[in-house]
Amino acid sequence: MTPTVRLMTTVWALGDYPSVAGEVIPALGPVLVEACGAGPGMRVLDVAAGSGNAAIPAAFTGAEVTASDVTPELLDAGAKEAARRGVRVRWEEGDAQALQPPPLWGDPAHVTDLLGAGVTEIDARRQTLRVNAFATPESFRDFFKARYGPTVATYRRIAGNPERVAALDRDLAGLARSHDLGGGAMDWEYLLLTATAR
Repeated sequence: MTPTVRLMTTVWALGDYPSVAGEVIPALGPVLVEACGAGPGMRVLDVAAGSGNAAIPAAFTGAEVTASDVTPELLDAGAKEAARRGVRVRWEEGDAQALQPPPLWGDPAHVTDLLGAGVTEIDARRQTLRVNAFATPESFRDFFKARYGPTVATYRRIAGNPERVAALDRDLAGLARSHDLGGGAMDWEYLLLTATAR
């Protein structure tokens, strides 16, 4: 395991990512599964699967599903959730670092380049998810501060500097406040890209 992979594994194991997937963005997995038309007789590979918020809904369609992630703790959490819900998913540790930084996965041109000439019928759509999980900007901040691995890691790194901690506290609450549609509702944009193998 390279130092970069070891770092990413450690970061994503911090906090409680299954609660982020389950409480904040539970609708995203089923949206992707429906867009792909997953069903009986199909094989599904969920790359960077986390705790299975897309893999588990795909398994419910009758597809043969493999979920891959770099973080064993997330795979373990996903396996327990799949067993609890009575569906079968194959869980495999795998490194998707060669796909480059996840923020670029929201760039249609980058994703199209990753897929290369092996696909056709590319459909890229920007969509929004209505998030109602946080009553206040401060509750948004506190949730991500405690449960989202990269944010937890950042707070740990600056823990000895109260001014930086206070600034990050303000910035996270400010981020939520800037997207607040009223009553704590926010619309989060994501890229839904589907393609057909040649």
